[in-house]
Amino acid sequence: MSTSLSRSTSALAVVLTAGALLVSAAGCSANTSPSAGSSISAATGSEPVKGRPIPVQNTANKPVKIAIVDFPSQVAEVFKASEAGASRAQQVLKGYNVTVDYLPVTTISADGVNQVVRTAMTEGYDAIAVTLLGAANCAPMKEAVDKGIKVAAIMSSADCVQGTGALFYHGEDSLPAWTAIGKQMAEATGTEPCTAGVITGFFSAPQHEARREGLLAGIAGSHVTAVGKGVEAGVDPAKYAAAARDYVTANPDLCAILITTGDNGAAAATLTPEQAAKIKVVSSDLTSGTRKQIESGKQYAAVEQDPFGSTYDSSIWLYNAVITGNGPEGGFNQPVKNLVVTKDNLQEALRMQTEGA
Repeated sequence: MSTSLSRSTSALAVVLTAGALLVSAAGCSANTSPSAGSSISAATGSEPVKGRPIPVQNTANKPVKIAIVDFPSQVAEVFKASEAGASRAQQVLKGYNVTVDYLPVTTISADGVNQVVRTAMTEGYDAIAVTLLGAANCAPMKEAVDKGIKVAAIMSSADCVQGTGALFYHGEDSLPAWTAIGKQMAEATGTEPCTAGVITGFFSAPQHEARREGLLAGIAGSHVTAVGKGVEAGVDPAKYAAAARDYVTANPDLCAILITTGDNGAAAATLTPEQAAKIKVVSSDLTSGTRKQIESGKQYAAVEQDPFGSTYDSSIWLYNAVITGNGPEGGFNQPVKNLVVTKDNLQEALRMQTEGA
């Protein structure tokens, strides 16, 4: 498996249930509060981030208000990075007479999301980016579009979003992205026949299912054989740890534990150094927990989904749309770029997560 700092392009509308969000709003961690000492912090700087969207000139000096309807870091640590992206966008766009407000949803439900979206509609925002919990969030998005507000979906989406008139979806194409990850993990385990355990959050969450199916497809035909079709661990880190222990105990030839969600390093933490030397663990999200396990050598990799860019890029695109009337080049599907983070590229990945560069 290559450990160079490469990203796989992806974009897919996905539906998340309220319960699934707690482990994966676009793959977020299962811990309910960020750990002390997390490296994720707000990036600073008024210059546009190199390699990302560039704001157009606001020649009329028109005031523009952009709302980012997302979730607080208390739900999952990954949202600290998305808040950092919105913070950097605010600093960059301030000179263009733009305000970017990060509006965290306090009630984790479809109604909670809708309430924040509708409040933003009444408070004069020109553009709104929304992290959805599912199709129930499409109604207020269409209402906003009908009022002339520019709208986008970020992090997670639903099949109905494009029909609302939203300009774009900035998120992950889970099936092909995680098929590629499965292939990379098979390569990382060597060539001797062995088995892999798969742990998912919810079989009922479409994004989790796309990732699980991708992992299984990725190792299919290789020397790695999946132990069944995977087990469900929900939102409880203890269940990820228990599933990992069960896989290790029951399968002496285990060479990988493949996790579709962010377990904050819980599964890897159960391994002894000797076990970790032969069992490769991969999960979603670069958090303080996964960082600790990668640094210790117990977790092989974490899949980071550019949460900084989900809000930063979207803010710039929405501002440009308000000024020019046009969405981003390339149409509705705007792919995030997944990054497979290992010990070799960990420090650069942390910098990218906080600074967006």
